Amino acid sequence: MSSSEHERFQRAAERIARACRTPILEGLSSARVSIKPDRTVVTEVDLAVQRQVFDSLASEFPDHALVGEEDESAARLSPRLPGYAWVVDPIDGTRNYAVGFPCFATSIALLEDGVPVVGVVAEHVSGQLFSARLGAGVTLDGRPVRVSEGEGFRKKLIGIPTSMDAVTQRVVAGWFRRDDLILRNTGSAAYHLALVASGALNAAYGYQCKIWDIAAGALLVFEAAGRMTALDGAALFPWHPGDAPDRNLPSLAAAPHLHETLIQDFRD
Repeated sequence: MSSSEHERFQRAAERIARACRTPILEGLSSARVSIKPDRTVVTEVDLAVQRQVFDSLASEFPDHALVGEEDESAARLSPRLPGYAWVVDPIDGTRNYAVGFPCFATSIALLEDGVPVVGVVAEHVSGQLFSARLGAGVTLDGRPVRVSEGEGFRKKLIGIPTSMDAVTQRVVAGWFRRDDLILRNTGSAAYHLALVASGALNAAYGYQCKIWDIAAGALLVFEAAGRMTALDGAALFPWHPGDAPDRNLPSLAAAPHLHETLIQDFRD
């Protein structure tokens, strides 16, 4: 697909992500909460915003597949152009959102043949909009940004996950004991990746992440000259709508040199 088409898709994703802000902020702390079968939290606003995003995307791109975290029965998988799939997380950081903790984001990505070509993450409290398209770099509120190795600072900032298995606990405990690392958890994997892309975080480790948590953020990291891989160093993409959407995709994103250093901790 031409770069002009990718730009058209990117502008649509930016516009649709921005349009989520009003209904999300209006429902903050007051939305009805329920528990999904996997024991994660969902609110009525998650469902409404995903429908809003799906309706907007389906109106503009009726031949594209749609994959979202919430209300999976609403996913529209068209056989006519299986190469295009929008991957949406209406509110990444729902637990934060449900209690009024001020950090949550909308993540919208477009995959072409399983590879991200557009990625937008909108953090609605700050109003920050991170946006990328394949081969065109990444911007934060229209300003070009890139990853940072943490030059000029003795300690690197590392985003860590909320959910942890035994390996995660071991690795994070080791990082905690190091005097050259500071650990952070905002409660939003998509926002962690956006912060890596902008240089605010130097790395982010995601454990219990699904495709909708990472698809947009991965492109942000790639286009910001960072690295993001599975914990064994393998590529995370291509990913296709036919793949199990609820499969965990543990990953490490970072500036290149720091990625090379930190990923060794998962191999010891």
